[in-house]
Amino acid sequence: MTPVCWAASAAKPAQPAAAVDRQLDGVAAIVDDDVVLNSELDRRIRMVQQRFKDKQLPPYDQLRHQVLEQLAMERLQLSLAKQRGIRISDNELNAALTKTAAANNMDLLQFKNALEAEGTSFDGFREEVRNTITIQKLQQQAVNSRIHISDSEVKQLMQNPNSAFGSLKFHLHHILIPIPETPSPKQIDEAQAKARQVYEDAKKGADFDQLALAYSSSQTALEGGDMGWKSTAELPSIFTDVVPTMGVGDVAGPIRSASGFHIVKLVDRQGAPNTVIEQTHARHILLTPSAIRDEAQTKALADRLRQRINNGEDFAKLAKEYTDDLGSKVSGGDLNWVNPGQTVPAFEQAMNQLQPGEISQPIHTEFGWHIIQVLERRKEDMSKNMLEAEARNILRKRRYEEELQNWLREIQAEAYIDYKY
Repeated sequence: MTPVCWAASAAKPAQPAAAVDRQLDGVAAIVDDDVVLNSELDRRIRMVQQRFKDKQLPPYDQLRHQVLEQLAMERLQLSLAKQRGIRISDNELNAALTKTAAANNMDLLQFKNALEAEGTSFDGFREEVRNTITIQKLQQQAVNSRIHISDSEVKQLMQNPNSAFGSLKFHLHHILIPIPETPSPKQIDEAQAKARQVYEDAKKGADFDQLALAYSSSQTALEGGDMGWKSTAELPSIFTDVVPTMGVGDVAGPIRSASGFHIVKLVDRQGAPNTVIEQTHARHILLTPSAIRDEAQTKALADRLRQRINNGEDFAKLAKEYTDDLGSKVSGGDLNWVNPGQTVPAFEQAMNQLQPGEISQPIHTEFGWHIIQVLERRKEDMSKNMLEAEARNILRKRRYEEELQNWLREIQAEAYIDYKY
């Protein structure tokens, strides 16, 4: 990110009020070559206060500390994402905003008006969402490359009668009391004592969301520690022996791991879903913007190719000539049988709306512009190959959270972070 310039030349013409305010703004933290401003910290604190307006928040200094640490880690990760060339297109961002609006039963304009009525800048919210998606992509790249699943591990999970593929789902909230990467015995004892106190408070009925806001160092701390729904097989490995035996409302911990001490609360649980799935046999043509073809030109080419297919030209032949998906190019864009969740949401949603033989309008995803044709559909019970793929994915998900915390500690240890409080 571009460093903030603090000096102003008297020879320059009068500046807008916003520019003057930025120059007078104090620094809340220095993160390598970047800074977190007090105004950013104040804005994020107000967002947290608004989100939890019906709950008793921690003392202000404690809340400020939590929010500032998260902002510093976000700034560090955004810098790393920039170094890796991770960018979020406006189309991808608009799709995420539209999805958020729909989740609140609004269109995008209604959602914008609702935010502004609450005193929240839509432009500011838009950038927050862009940053969130950027960080998610960075974390997925960094963490997934560190996780390696062996065939023997997959086989062992599949043969385990207690693995229960997708049989139960648990809604969890979580608190992490961290320890350093190479902790001293004193640091471990202090973290354990703190975790034990937080656990006892939660057991006595203290609001778990408030405890997470005040003490947790997990990525979900400012969401009250909400981890969302996890199937039995998707539970982080440190929870697999604990969570299935818990009742709704129970709190367990402290549970020790390499990253610290964990306290977990079971908010809700669900029974087993149907194992029969609907598969779609589809093919597509992918057109990706490049240095010689911008976004508008790519969309225009997608429109022309779709028209040519509707006029009778062979889909497979055009796919072999034009598609940028090297994996399906030789087969004329054929993706074979596609399972639910196997493609990105925008692609899957468009594909699911097509009848066999139909061709979609050009669909935009993070990969570019797609022309999709559905060839056929079938109901299929989970085959051995699918079970193996699911088992591998389950093992990866189990390790993801722990490996993410390890990676975050590493990049934090390597960075220069100076909190101004």
